[in-house]
Amino acid sequence: MNCIAILLFVVAGVAATNDHPNWNDLNQALNTEYRVWVTTRSYQLDTYGQTHSCVYAKKTSMYGSRFYFDQYYDYGTQRVKHSLYGELSMQSTGPVLTVSKNEGEPGTAYTLKFWNPEKRCGILTFTDKAGETQCELHVSEQTLQESSDPNPCEKDYERVCDGFRNYHPYKPRCLTHAPGN
Repeated sequence: MNCIAILLFVVAGVAATNDHPNWNDLNQALNTEYRVWVTTRSYQLDTYGQTHSCVYAKKTSMYGSRFYFDQYYDYGTQRVKHSLYGELSMQSTGPVLTVSKNEGEPGTAYTLKFWNPEKRCGILTFTDKAGETQCELHVSEQTLQESSDPNPCEKDYERVCDGFRNYHPYKPRCLTHAPGN
């Protein structure tokens, strides 16, 4: 389910940059009212030959370890919305959000590998349908609006996702073309 390539990772509250995030970091990161953008990832997706761009998610609700959100992306002149469900857990690999289209269905496990509470950005990995590990950088809209750096946390992505390709579905124009908060 390649359309599930985004999770929400934004909320201040952890004291420092964290290369070993825990369940609380993931829980706090997901519990935000801001949109969260995929700024860099190791793969590209397309629909009808049009590359997906302006990929973001917005939390709709959160109850304990259950997380509901909407994912949006553009291709060509079309905007697509998927309503998704996630279940938080702690695994040997770290904090995980398993995402599916509906509660109770099998899903894709996204592991939080890095969290920077000051910049409100996170890096997560998942295994795609081909069995390959993929890497994504998620950044809070608040950070994108406030930062003079057009690619906050990019250096962290390069370090944590060393050896992965770099695709950039986010461009600054995405903020002005996406529906409001």
